[in-house]
Amino acid sequence: MARNRQNTEAKIIQAVATVLEHDGFEKVGVNLVARTASVDKVLIYRYFGGLDGLLAAFGESADIWWTVDEIIGGDLPGPKQDTLSAWCILALTRQVEALRQRPVTQQILLWELSQSNALTQHLNQIREERMQQLVRRVIERGGKRADARLMAVHGLLGGASEYLVLRTRQSQSLMGMDFSSDAGWRRLEASVSALVRAVFAEDEA
Repeated sequence: MARNRQNTEAKIIQAVATVLEHDGFEKVGVNLVARTASVDKVLIYRYFGGLDGLLAAFGESADIWWTVDEIIGGDLPGPKQDTLSAWCILALTRQVEALRQRPVTQQILLWELSQSNALTQHLNQIREERMQQLVRRVIERGGKRADARLMAVHGLLGGASEYLVLRTRQSQSLMGMDFSSDAGWRRLEASVSALVRAVFAEDEA
């Protein structure tokens, strides 16, 4: 019985991801999730207490946000130059790529802009904690001490990059950058790199 319940819970949680990816956040509801999982909707209330409980369980179980080690882990190659700006550029580039590879996470972030629920709140908490951990590690790798200014710079550029990823779901171009091709993303990376180097020029002087 316990194994059957675990299997059914896993099917329901996977159905949330399927609905998010294929139908969008507007369609996420008990009825559609139950149909997608091929289970009676009563089980969602019995196992999760309702939609909010299900969304919280999905947030706990799914790989919806990158980890710090995924971006700047010790087994990953570092930048060619061991400077604060180089580490920051590398981290921002990998953050963008990690989000581009997570269409479900993109849907959740869009959802967060229009309403707050158990899943968006959980993702926001994860995002905030990991962003702070990442920025501290980036600054330490760059040989500096973490302070509010440096953390704010990385946070703002990271947030802007996230916005561009989400924007490409509706429009593939911005200020002459064509994000339907790799060239557009390389141009974005070059632009972010130039901004980072300019901001950190005094710190690295």
